[in-house]
Amino acid sequence: FDDNYINHDGDYPGELESYGINGITSNWGILNRNHFNSSDGSAAVKIDNSYTYVWNSEISLMAQNDIAGVRINGSMGSQIEYNDIEASQSSGTESFGIVLSGTGGVDVNCNDIYELEDGIVALDNTMGLNMQTNNLYSLGKGIKLENSMVGPQEHFGNIFYGPFSTADIYAVDMSTTDLLNSKFTVDSEENELFLPEVV
Repeated sequence: FDDNYINHDGDYPGELESYGINGITSNWGILNRNHFNSSDGSAAVKIDNSYTYVWNSEISLMAQNDIAGVRINGSMGSQIEYNDIEASQSSGTESFGIVLSGTGGVDVNCNDIYELEDGIVALDNTMGLNMQTNNLYSLGKGIKLENSMVGPQEHFGNIFYGPFSTADIYAVDMSTTDLLNSKFTVDSEENELFLPEVV
């Protein structure tokens, strides 16, 4: 699914949701070089229980709501790489770049994510997440982890840069349970990350 221009919004009566691309239990999808303008929709790209590549796409989120550039649910081994995800009309919009829920073995590499609430969000026991060389700037939180990231992880070369959109500024936001048994690659050496107190 290549070289498409998709404008979509969620301005419909009732509780209907709007997506630029909505894939459900497809065997394999490759989304490459697409352009999304997502105005008040639910997500530019939403993939459920599918093995998917999302590459080289430009995503503009144009509303102050709970919207995601790329939302992956229950997928194993997907790749989200070389995408540009931003808020085109209002800096610091309450939206999210990449949201992963209940996924495993996902590569999130070389994305530019900026002017949103959170850059990369991992929820609901997301495991085996590999994040390398993402540019995360002008965000409330660069990476947010909730009940996820247990086990070996690889974080290398991610860049965090402000000014950030809210008073709660975190490069990485996680709880103590997210740190248990996690290991992070720092300067090509594996390190156990230990924080005695999380504030």
